[in-house]
Amino acid sequence: MEVITIESKAFNEIIRHIVDISNFLNDVENRINEFETHMKDIAVFTKQYCKDEDWVDEKTICDYLDISTRTLQRLRKKEMLNFSMTTGKPRYTVGEVRRMLREGLVREMEFWRQYGITADILKAYKVIK
Repeated sequence: MEVITIESKAFNEIIRHIVDISNFLNDVENRINEFETHMKDIAVFTKQYCKDEDWVDEKTICDYLDISTRTLQRLRKKEMLNFSMTTGKPRYTVGEVRRMLREGLVREMEFWRQYGITADILKAYKVIK
């Protein structure tokens, strides 16, 4: 058996690096868990509103896309988003939401940026066509 000796300073430095790596991996694991939770929410949305012709309200869109109602209002004002007013409230089709994702109109939202998710990944998860 071979015995290796190192100075305590070097040993403590190695331990510090191991702790840093452990903390980093814990952070990655937490982000993956958040991502998986959000993808489950997307799956529920996709199953619940599977047809492009289905209509959804503003709150559902904002929750799904993780954007504010103000952002949605800006998109409507710039005429980048088709909608219909029903009883004084805007309604959107699921197809319109998928088009927004496909064309990158809401790609800058915080959640997707946080994980570097692209339209290709969303297509792979069948969130958009």
